[in-house]
Amino acid sequence: MTTLPFKIVKVLLVMFAFCSMVFSQIDRSMPVVPCPEDSPAGRPTLKRRQSTPDTARGSESDKPQAVTEEKPCTVDRKDSDSAVDQDSVKVRFEGLHAYSESDVLKLFREKRVGFPKDRMPDRAVIEKAVAVLKELFEARGYQQIAVDARADDQSNTITFLVDEGPRFQIAEINFEGSRIFSSQDLAARMREYLNRYESSKNGYDAEIFDYCMHTLANFVRSQGYLKAKFGEPKKAVKEGGLVITVHVDEGILYRVGEINIEGARAISPQQVRTMLSLQPGDTADGATLSKWLFEDLKETYGELGYIQYTAEVTPEFESTSEGAGVVNLKVDIDEGSLFKIRKIKFTGASLSQDELRGLLLINEGAIFNQRLFEDSIKKLNENGLFEFIDKDRDVDFRSDAEGGLLDLAIKLTRRNN
Repeated sequence: MTTLPFKIVKVLLVMFAFCSMVFSQIDRSMPVVPCPEDSPAGRPTLKRRQSTPDTARGSESDKPQAVTEEKPCTVDRKDSDSAVDQDSVKVRFEGLHAYSESDVLKLFREKRVGFPKDRMPDRAVIEKAVAVLKELFEARGYQQIAVDARADDQSNTITFLVDEGPRFQIAEINFEGSRIFSSQDLAARMREYLNRYESSKNGYDAEIFDYCMHTLANFVRSQGYLKAKFGEPKKAVKEGGLVITVHVDEGILYRVGEINIEGARAISPQQVRTMLSLQPGDTADGATLSKWLFEDLKETYGELGYIQYTAEVTPEFESTSEGAGVVNLKVDIDEGSLFKIRKIKFTGASLSQDELRGLLLINEGAIFNQRLFEDSIKKLNENGLFEFIDKDRDVDFRSDAEGGLLDLAIKLTRRNN
C-alpha cells in the first residue's frame, strides 16, 4: 500500500497547525489529518496531533474518543443477507457488500439512530437510518445508491434492501473563479495529492478528497493568498465517471508586515525573529512561517529542555489602496517548564541498567535535550542488539511539570540472531 513520505507528512502537519491558528477566524472548519495508509482498513483515519511531548505515550488526549454503545449486537450471517438482534428488534440487510453489517450498525449508533427495545421504531427513525446509509455510500463514490426499508411487525424485523450501484472514479476536477492559478494547475496538484492514497484510485472517497482539498488550500495560502477560500465540491455523474467542480476565491495577495513576539525568555525575542527568513514586504508564505514556529523554534527549545514549548499566532490583516494586503503577526510563545532528567530506565533487555545508560548521549540529572535524546535512540538502533526502537511508540515520558522533572522508560526487545 502507498504511504505518504515522512517529509511530506511533516510539512502538511506543520502547515495545518499554522493555518488552524492563523486562519481560524477565516475558516472555522478545522482540517483533519489522515494517518498514512497502514490502518487496518487500508485507508486514512482521523487522528489529532499531540500538543505536548511530556505525555508522548498513553496520554488521555491522544487516545481515541470512546463511543458510547448500546447493547452489543450479534450477527447471524447467512448466504447473501444477515439478521442482527438489537434487543427485541431484528435488523436485516440485503445487498450489502461494500461495508460489513457491524460497520453499518456502529454508524447507526454514532449517528444516534436508535431502535426502541420494546417496540418497532417509528417511520422517522427508519427514514433517518436510510438517509445515514445513503450518506455513507455516497461518501465512497456510490452516487447511485438506492436503499429501501421494510418493517415486518409480526416478526419484529426491519429489512434494509440495498442496491449499491457502481462506485465512480473521479473523471475530472474543475476549479472555477480562480484568477491567479489556472484550473489545470490546481487540478494537477489535486491529482498528485489524491494519488498518494492507493484506496483513492479505486473510486471517489470524500474523506481523502476533503483532506487533499485542505492540502491544496494550504498551498495557495503559502503563496501569499492567506484568505483563499474553496467552496463545497459539486459532483455530477457523467459518462466516464464523476465530474467534481470547486469554486475558488483566492482573495488578495498579502505581504509580511510587523511581527511582534511575546513570551520568549530563554531565547530573546530578537533571536527568535532572526530565525525567520521572511522580512517585511516579502510574500506571506504560510509554509515558511509554519516551519519557523513549529519546527525550527520547537527544535531549538527542545534542545534547551523546554519540551512543552507552544506558540499561538494572531494575524491582523490590512488592505492597501493598490488592492494588495499586509498581515501583521502577533506571536505568543509559551515556553513551559525547563525539564531535567530524573530517571532513565529500560524494560525488556538482559543488559544491566548501567550498561544501557552508558549507550546514551543523555544522562540522569542533566537538562533534557531533545536532539541528544533522538540521537541516543538512533545510536541504540545502530548497535544491532535490539529490534528497531521507535522514539515515540517505545518511549514513555512521565513528567512532573511543577518540579521540572522527567522520567524516561525505554522499551527494548532483544534481537534474535
